[in-house]
Amino acid sequence: MIPYKQYIISKFGDRFILVGSSDPIRSYDHDLKTNKTILGRIPTLTTLTQTLKTHFHYLPLSRLTKYIYVLSVDFRSFQRNVRVFAIGALLKTMENREDLNSVLEFLPVILRSSALFWPSHVVEVLKALSQGPRYSKVDSGEALFITISKLRTSLNLSSDAVASSTADGYSLFFDDLLSRAEADKWFAEILPALADSLLRLPSMLEAHYQSADSITCVGARAGLKTGLRLLKSQETGIVLLSQELIGALLACSFFCLFPNGSRGANHLPVINFDRLFATLYDDNDNKKQENKIKCIIHYFKRISSSTPAGNVSFERKVLANAENLDDIPYPKAESWSKSKVSLCPFEVCSSGLIENNSKEALEVDFANKYLGGGALTRGCVQEEIRFMISPELIAGMFFLPRMAENEAIEVVGAERFSKYRGYASSFCFYGDFMDEKDIDIMGRRKTRIIAIDALVNPGERQYKRGFLLREINKAFCGFSDPSISQAYEILFKDGHFSESESLSFEDEIGIVTGNWGCGSFGGDPELKSILQWLAASQALRPFMVYYTSKMKALQTLEVTEWIMEQKWNVKDVWNAVVVYSSQRTKRETVDGFFKWVRLYHPPIHIKDENMRMTLVMRPIAGSKRMENRDDLNSILEFLPVVLRSSAFFWPSQVVEALKALSKGPDHSNVNSGEVLFLAICDLRNSLNLSADALAYSTADGFSLFFDDLISRAEANKWFAEILPPLADSLLRLPSMLEAHYQAADSITRIGARAGLKTGLRLLKSQEPGIVLLSQELIGALLACSFFCLFPNSCREANNLNVINFDHLFASLYDNYNEKQENKIKCIIHYFERICSSMPVGNVSFERKVLADNHNLNYIPYPNAECWSKSMASLCLFEVCSLGLIEDTSKEALEVDFANKYLGGGALTKGCLQVDNKALKPLHLRFDYG
Repeated sequence: MIPYKQYIISKFGDRFILVGSSDPIRSYDHDLKTNKTILGRIPTLTTLTQTLKTHFHYLPLSRLTKYIYVLSVDFRSFQRNVRVFAIGALLKTMENREDLNSVLEFLPVILRSSALFWPSHVVEVLKALSQGPRYSKVDSGEALFITISKLRTSLNLSSDAVASSTADGYSLFFDDLLSRAEADKWFAEILPALADSLLRLPSMLEAHYQSADSITCVGARAGLKTGLRLLKSQETGIVLLSQELIGALLACSFFCLFPNGSRGANHLPVINFDRLFATLYDDNDNKKQENKIKCIIHYFKRISSSTPAGNVSFERKVLANAENLDDIPYPKAESWSKSKVSLCPFEVCSSGLIENNSKEALEVDFANKYLGGGALTRGCVQEEIRFMISPELIAGMFFLPRMAENEAIEVVGAERFSKYRGYASSFCFYGDFMDEKDIDIMGRRKTRIIAIDALVNPGERQYKRGFLLREINKAFCGFSDPSISQAYEILFKDGHFSESESLSFEDEIGIVTGNWGCGSFGGDPELKSILQWLAASQALRPFMVYYTSKMKALQTLEVTEWIMEQKWNVKDVWNAVVVYSSQRTKRETVDGFFKWVRLYHPPIHIKDENMRMTLVMRPIAGSKRMENRDDLNSILEFLPVVLRSSAFFWPSQVVEALKALSKGPDHSNVNSGEVLFLAICDLRNSLNLSADALAYSTADGFSLFFDDLISRAEANKWFAEILPPLADSLLRLPSMLEAHYQAADSITRIGARAGLKTGLRLLKSQEPGIVLLSQELIGALLACSFFCLFPNSCREANNLNVINFDHLFASLYDNYNEKQENKIKCIIHYFERICSSMPVGNVSFERKVLADNHNLNYIPYPNAECWSKSMASLCLFEVCSLGLIEDTSKEALEVDFANKYLGGGALTKGCLQVDNKALKPLHLRFDYG
């Protein structure tokens, strides 16, 4: 009986392509290669039939679908007749391949006479290694590096010197950091398998290039080649590599066999592992480096025991700056300001990791413009960690030059091999991970990673319009999907987004992201989250999941729900971002976008003619202009902030000083009581408060308390952890006040008479009224008191008590006693509490008046005759000989034995019930007569 073997073939365009076989690929590796070549040269069924008659005994083609056929071939005749025919056809073209030639200078193997091979000395060393330590004598890190040096010498790589401590790094890891049992297993089982993989690298590459012309990546544009090549900047393209070939390439990296000579000139990142091992030895704190290497060693262990059979694709995505019909155009600012695309759903996750997300989505790599960033050096943040737990990503560093402003890199199919814990210096390999993601039609795991690089340390320039455009287009480039290019053609019209609203989110693949461009890159997390949301929506993604990593600045991301409730679209939010950023640039606001945006209701219009921009904002319906508010005007002279053009703000010098303080003592150099008082004086001078002299010994008081009375550890904590949040609170005071007044008109105090307003104002004598303040706003006002920023000039004339803390600290120095020290400790403890967890409640302050005249709105002032005639029953009277009023468990009015000036001597030398009472809740009287 004739032993037939079946091949599945498919007609694509003008050629037939082998897409499957009933036999294991490894068993008939050579036959599969040759069969692909023959079928690739056959344009029609007639020609195919003639070829089959010439070379094989075959059964008639069996048609499965319009384009899919089954070919059954006599295996004996296939093996006997095809070899010379097929190999000859292949080798004639190997040296003429543009893809291979573009990357050949970066490969360690040699191409000659249409064949790839290792030099003979390299083959001898690798064969010895592949047979284990008995033959190779490589059983230690020291011996391993000597062998690596021999291989490099055989490849003429001596001029490409490895990092100086590389030998020490290999020795340290394999001889000291690994247990003896682990090291023995490495040298006996894993290293030989890697050497064998390197021996097979030339044949793997030949097989790769044979199949590259006939493979089409699902989701990519028709006609894109998939062969390994230099994917140059501004050239859209895909490379599809088998996991087996990736393993061999990473083995080259481990043995430091890649030539480095021209990588820098081609803007390629480092790819050999020499620096990874060298920094292990060089750095004192090398735990993170050790665990990074453990991830890679575990990967080699896994692929050595069972070679993965899938594929991984690497794609460079480009937004066309010119009119290129093949690429998606680079959107201009005008395009974003006109887009009517709906916003996609936005899901916030306060815990968890991007890579653990269960949804089918593009997972964002917070990338360096050089793919992989510091993965093979000292880096160990989001991108580098991802490359360690999925080392196949490192292969992209071999052939992908740095990204330009209009580019992104998408990787599909990278398998995850490791679990981990920690981040940066605390990163730790935590064992094996079994990746159970589904496999697509191309043999790739359904893990999609998109690398997009953000601005590095952008500072204030991130709010400029050009940089906003750079960031949103970078994200849009990454989030766009070439497989729905027809939808994008509808979106774009004459180089701009069209105003079509008919497009919907039909794709199932969303976006999973987080604090891109923040952290070590220094971007504004609120701004970056919104820009990513707009890009995901414009790319027609069905959802965006956002992991906050518990970042404090993103605790109010529920603002996205509010935006969705307003039914804003991409245009509305983009225009709001532009207006907000313009105000940030002009220092008209220092508030975050989330709080700022709630103050305004859409639409926000932008006119841009001849580079002149007019910003038109519409406040919330029914709100008053700030300048016209009676409540605000009554107290404005007592506030330290400035009101202009219906907006509160700090003078620019104050903003600069507070920003430095908010970044901690490393930036502000404020690390003692003495220096703190100098910073306070600078702030007061910027506010023109020099004429309002502070109490004489204030400087000595600050120095005494922070430099002498509290421990060094407590002082360090104050300057590093408490003072910066207080400064940040002051930066946000203008926006807090604006938000307070916006809300004041719509709040009615329960238990108060209808019509009473609650806005912050001077509650004058004989005028009943209520002020309702958030605990957050109170904290910021008390921070003003601590920094002595309230003007004093008009307070006495309006019968207002002192409010700055200068007398408190001065009296500590002038009349030292423990009571003053402990009064200040109460205040410092309050600041510590609100800085670690800001209270979210409100506090009301009410002036109650008994009317001397016949005013029906007030309770009348009873005269003696009224009391002598009262028939009211006596209430219950309970006597407590122990305990304190403030510790009562009953719901009751607790009496403050007050001074006629509320708070009495709380901020001077007083320490009786009235003074202590004021210090406990610290809701001091900055607005009372």
